[in-house]
Amino acid sequence: MFEFYVDTQSHFETIEDDILQLEEDSSRKDLIDDVFRRVHSIKGNAGVLGLMELYTEGQEFETFLEGVRERKTATTGEIDMMLQGLDKLKIMIAELKGEELDPGAEEVVISKTPAPVPTAPSPPHVDEEYAQVLEPTGEIATPQPPDATDTKPFTMDEKAVKAIVKEPESMTFLTFRLDDERYGVDIMKVREIIVVEAITPVPNTLDFVCGVMNLRDQVLPVFDLRKRLEIPHTSEGKERNIIIIEIDKATTGLKVDEVVGIITITADKITPPEKFMGSVSTEFLQGMGNTEDDTIILLDIQEMCAANELLF
Repeated sequence: MFEFYVDTQSHFETIEDDILQLEEDSSRKDLIDDVFRRVHSIKGNAGVLGLMELYTEGQEFETFLEGVRERKTATTGEIDMMLQGLDKLKIMIAELKGEELDPGAEEVVISKTPAPVPTAPSPPHVDEEYAQVLEPTGEIATPQPPDATDTKPFTMDEKAVKAIVKEPESMTFLTFRLDDERYGVDIMKVREIIVVEAITPVPNTLDFVCGVMNLRDQVLPVFDLRKRLEIPHTSEGKERNIIIIEIDKATTGLKVDEVVGIITITADKITPPEKFMGSVSTEFLQGMGNTEDDTIILLDIQEMCAANELLF
């Protein structure tokens, strides 16, 4: 969490500086894009850590910024709303850190659809597709201590039942899409999520290596996940996100179409990889996760991004 707070504070400072520059020149598309990328990064990292309220707020802010990006300029009202959105994220981070809030701090709401001259902030609206992702996942319940006032005796029969009826083990996955398929990777292997950035090709690498990128002065390889999984390219250039994976202190980026969200699946809902009949090699599969709404292809990220594999 410490790294998340430090990284987020750095984003806050740059976002604020970008917005102040936009007040001088509202047609600076590079500044609008930078604000969008940094909000997207905060949202993605919050999702990785399971901070779903912050993730949702970031999603609303990002959706608002998408509209501003399309017009390549920002109105005075939209710049004010950017500052309000930034203040809202700052307040939420302060609450997470247990810091005292400014008594005068007001609740800030970001409109999903930007208006040229906004008259008042719109009520929050959660994207319907995102809500469908979050509803079935829930959170892992934390066992609560027994109520001290409860004097009901704990009988041997109850002990026997609890010894026999056990909650199934569960795993948490970050899910994303490639074309129409939904995939998942172990959340414990995910370091962060970023918007696709400049990738420098490197000659004489394996065919699934797009090249390398510089992430905060760290040079890391980026995989074309479609080629890695031997999936035909049906949407060239559609990839929007890079998932940063860390295994055995080795860091790798995976290009994906779009990160969907986080989901927890119990072991009894995961089908073994040998029963998979799709096009992805079972060599890279952990299994198939079955939920009420979807079937998720669970990737064995440890095998796919092995730290000792030679890429050149």
